Amino acid sequence: MSGQSENQAPAVLRSDDLANRIHSVSEEELLEVASSTGLTEELARALFQRRDLSAAVLTKIAENHTALKLRAVIIGLVSHPKTPHHISIPLTRHLFTFELMQVAMQPGVPADLKMKIEDSLINRISTISAGERIAIAKRGSTRIAAALLTATDPRILESALNNPYMTEACIGKALVSHDSIPLLFEFTWRHPKWSSRVEVRQAMLRAAKVPPHIAAEIVKTMSPVQAKNALAGSQMSAALKAKLLEEIIERTKGR
Repeated sequence: MSGQSENQAPAVLRSDDLANRIHSVSEEELLEVASSTGLTEELARALFQRRDLSAAVLTKIAENHTALKLRAVIIGLVSHPKTPHHISIPLTRHLFTFELMQVAMQPGVPADLKMKIEDSLINRISTISAGERIAIAKRGSTRIAAALLTATDPRILESALNNPYMTEACIGKALVSHDSIPLLFEFTWRHPKWSSRVEVRQAMLRAAKVPPHIAAEIVKTMSPVQAKNALAGSQMSAALKAKLLEEIIERTKGR
């Protein structure tokens, strides 16, 4: 009988054949590579470097149960911009925390997938180790670092404040939140970068939980007009606000 039976298993390509075919422009050859049980971690990484892979080839890789046992294949499928979302999103559940973070930071990852990965990481915060939280606080995206500004572990909080993607807006939002913690005010006020930012100082004065000694120090750094404007919308206790306003008036009289 001529030809290959439809039910017959495909021939296993040799390593050198696979190495050559991952650079092929032929869709048929790429589909053969995608379905091969001989796909290795090294070959998979090289294959996923190609941004011209079609959705059909990526789907075929996802159907290759042997290949899916390889970490490089799972990471590659999640990371590739042309992987259909019905494949990439479920696969994120199989990634470790640090792998998720690395994928989320890659520039080619679609924005909606990146958002879902960040959501997944944020949802994991309460279940992962302190070491992992420190790692994602240092290197995670803005949203991930911002989610760790309520951490009670000084190492995690310091790492989040030092994250290169942290913004004044995120810190300000955390300070005025009902979930804010005293440690955040202390660390922010002592921070060489954030303590000097006007937006951050104003957020501290608007916050309900600002420690009195920090509020007093901030008011001293502002002009009377700036301080009064900041205090006008503050959620701090009426007694503390009255005390600070009195100090501002006394300072004005002394001029």
